[in-house]
Amino acid sequence: MTYAITGATGYVGASVLKRILENTCVPVIIIGRSASEDTAGRVSRGLAAAGHSVTAEDVNRLEFVKASYYKPHLDLSLRDYDRIADATDHVLHFAANLDFVGSTSELDRDNVQSAVQMCKFAQDADSRLTYCSSSYVSGQRTGDIFEDELIDGGFTNTYERSKFLAEQYVRWWHARTHKPVDILRCGTVCDGKLPSDGSPTHSIRGFCEFSQHFEGALTRKLNHAAVPRELVLTGNPEAFIHPIFIDECADIIERIIRQQQDGLTAYHLTSGQQLTFGEMFSVLNEFRDIPIHLDPNKRESDLSRHERLFVRMSRGFARYFARVDRTLDQENVRGIVGAAYEFKTVGRQELMVAATPPTQTPDAQIPQKISVPQ
Repeated sequence: MTYAITGATGYVGASVLKRILENTCVPVIIIGRSASEDTAGRVSRGLAAAGHSVTAEDVNRLEFVKASYYKPHLDLSLRDYDRIADATDHVLHFAANLDFVGSTSELDRDNVQSAVQMCKFAQDADSRLTYCSSSYVSGQRTGDIFEDELIDGGFTNTYERSKFLAEQYVRWWHARTHKPVDILRCGTVCDGKLPSDGSPTHSIRGFCEFSQHFEGALTRKLNHAAVPRELVLTGNPEAFIHPIFIDECADIIERIIRQQQDGLTAYHLTSGQQLTFGEMFSVLNEFRDIPIHLDPNKRESDLSRHERLFVRMSRGFARYFARVDRTLDQENVRGIVGAAYEFKTVGRQELMVAATPPTQTPDAQIPQKISVPQ
């Protein structure tokens, strides 16, 4: 058994790779977009952030291959392509462009065409494919969203559309080739740790860091009288995201990978929690001089210039402030973890850690093993 993995430097990919290294003895081919030494350094930092220090034994099991996911034969020579295809038994495709406001052409290249080429690689390798999709392929759909269906209900942004089209292709490819496929529809993956330098981060912390930088820019560039007392954005405080802790997410993915189920199975990897933006902002505002509030009755045309600037610079995140009532079915996930399994939920403590500026430590109890980066 040999795994070939893309996206091993990312938040989810690094955590899955950690479990492969710790719980198996199989070789791993890491397909990266950078030079081998650059990818190796990023993988090492990602593994360290996930709690794994690379050992000499790990080094002997890892092979780094520089490739372009969206090009035929991954832009490798036919000799190199055939060599790694012949060696691969299971393809894990985690790489993706997560830019909510990316151009259609860039997202089609990085997400759709990459999925096409990784399917072709899995076919040439005669291997299983585990593809990391997104719970956001549901787009603007409401009501019950089932794991085994994929329906176009319109999309909030070009990212959602690209992930929908990519999953659509993976499903078509499975129907044509009958290769076994796992589809991982991850929700908003997060943790309760302070970030490490150079390590992958999650979108909740990323938004908190953005709001901190935005506030800092306003206070530096405006005189005191011109600094807004608050930002009131168009949105519903009851709008929510579907979170899951990275450790739980990676543990379930490892179990899915080991299960080697026939056919195609999709999984909604979320905790089932509906984390509202009202909850998030109530904690975030404790760390900000310019609090952020959501008003469902406020029209976008009524936003101040600073509020419009915030929305524009949030790179599409603010679009999720509109409430979409839906429930993600988890029948297939429950088949993995059991009907009685209780997921951890994101609470005040985790939000405080995400909202804490890097130079501060939140007042709540944080494990002593976490060091605050300087």
